Amino acid sequence: MNPRTTGLVTLLLACAVLPGTGSPPAASALDDMPIVPHGRMTALLEKTLFKVDVVAAEIRVDAATAAKLGNLVAGQKYSEGLADQVSRAVLAAPDVWIRMEFKRGIKQKQYLKGIEANMKRALDAAWISPEHFDDVVAHLPEWYVFLAERGIQDGDTMEYRLRGDTTQYRFTAADGKVLLEMDETDTRSRYGILGGYFAPKAEFRKRLVRSLLS
Repeated sequence: MNPRTTGLVTLLLACAVLPGTGSPPAASALDDMPIVPHGRMTALLEKTLFKVDVVAAEIRVDAATAAKLGNLVAGQKYSEGLADQVSRAVLAAPDVWIRMEFKRGIKQKQYLKGIEANMKRALDAAWISPEHFDDVVAHLPEWYVFLAERGIQDGDTMEYRLRGDTTQYRFTAADGKVLLEMDETDTRSRYGILGGYFAPKAEFRKRLVRSLLS
């Protein structure tokens, strides 16, 4: 295991709040980014034949990036070309906040498979290297060990704040307890995370871009 991975696993294990281990850490202000015109995108992901809501995503970007997005989408209809331009703008944004709210319970194994699938889309788009993909996927069970028994529950949220080469993570249970809070300095993380939303064939991509057009 490389030094970066070792440090990340240590942080995850240290921040995970397990039954009987005391109070969770206090939440930091990950979500203090104001909403500006064209600075907010939303999407609801539905699965199964019966259109069951699985997760709602909200993404905000800094004001300068929002202005770029506004210029890109002005007078436009959805196209893959437009989606490519929006994706590039968000990928280059100096400040991005992402929040996912889960709408039903998901087992740890399902969640990790979803992360792997999103990482694969980033890999296929050449946003991340094969080495980074293998490193992340190999250690997902360790990083998300706190979900092994409880899984993800309806109302849980996962947040990311991407500022420069720093990524902040926070997983909050539906009852408000922070189960994971950590910082990581690694430029590659930005591309892997955003790839799950904006890489070609990402399930959220079309919905997020369309939300800028409405």
